[in-house]
Amino acid sequence: MNPIPVAFHIGPLQVHTYGIGLALTFWFGFVYFERRLKKNGYPTEWLVPVFLCIILAAVVGARALHVLTNLSYYTSNPGDVFAIWHGGLSSFGGLLFAVPTGIILTRRRCPELSLGRALIFRKIKERFGPNLRALICGSAPLAPETQNFFGMLGIRVLQVYGLTETTGICTMDDPDGTVDTGHVGPTIDGIEMQVGEENELIVRGPNIFPGYWNREEETAAVLRGGWFHTGDQGEKNEHGNWRIVGRVKNLLILNSGHKIPPEPIEDKLAQLLPAAQHVILVGNGRGYLCAMLTGPVEKSAVQAALDNVNRDLPHYRQIRNFTVLTETLTPDSGLLTAMGKLRRAAINERFASQIEALYASKTT
Repeated sequence: MNPIPVAFHIGPLQVHTYGIGLALTFWFGFVYFERRLKKNGYPTEWLVPVFLCIILAAVVGARALHVLTNLSYYTSNPGDVFAIWHGGLSSFGGLLFAVPTGIILTRRRCPELSLGRALIFRKIKERFGPNLRALICGSAPLAPETQNFFGMLGIRVLQVYGLTETTGICTMDDPDGTVDTGHVGPTIDGIEMQVGEENELIVRGPNIFPGYWNREEETAAVLRGGWFHTGDQGEKNEHGNWRIVGRVKNLLILNSGHKIPPEPIEDKLAQLLPAAQHVILVGNGRGYLCAMLTGPVEKSAVQAALDNVNRDLPHYRQIRNFTVLTETLTPDSGLLTAMGKLRRAAINERFASQIEALYASKTT
């Protein structure tokens, strides 16, 4: 006898139990594995192909288990084995196949690195000791590739953000939550942080300092309306994690009125040009941006990197011209701080003639 799935009636509708089971399987897969994809840092574009694979696994598993539990019938009617909707499906079989498939496809670690983890990465991690749960990084921007490198080894790097004036940290990556590369995590309990004018981060809480010693004007400039104005620009993503974009004082204001933080573009160029020692954007009061670079970089490589970066930028953020400087930037020359940060005003003054030449040789 052909096994007929159990069905019941709701008014004029006949509802099959395996249909309900598969619908629940698909709903579970979509909701749960969408969250896993986001948590483990995969792009949202992966959701559709991953979900299609989960659906395929659910259908195959459901059919396979149904056939196995009705072997006597299918032994006599082998032609019905591949007639998917003829004999029925097992909702339990769908779950049995779909869940492991989804977990494998959305797991944190890349499967292509499994051999490296087994032979090399595990041994490197063991050198750090058996009790290491994570590394915490602050004080300066952490390159995404450095954070990803340690993640490849199985060592999580948690970033924090704070200033001297906040007497400690304001944000920290949640060890039990979503850690987004290049972000510094959500605000910690008891601290408020939001975006003010020009995307400046402003902070309020019991950790904020009362003011600079005997410097009332500077204190009044940063403590306004109960909020401390950090001078840093930031943004928050859908996970509630903050990202530091740049410094308000470093904004490049074009003659069109567009305000552009140079740091994100400089960082992208530096990643594409590992031989470059420094990348400096200029363009205050000009019609477009230009770049100055230091280090042993080929002009052809610089142009290729610019083409790559400009492709994803709106026209007013695109870099139209560049030059490679022969002088090295150092703290001794007054062009870098002791921490290695750019002294932009000093750089613009030192290389004023080179900047003028960039705009003289290029028309808008």
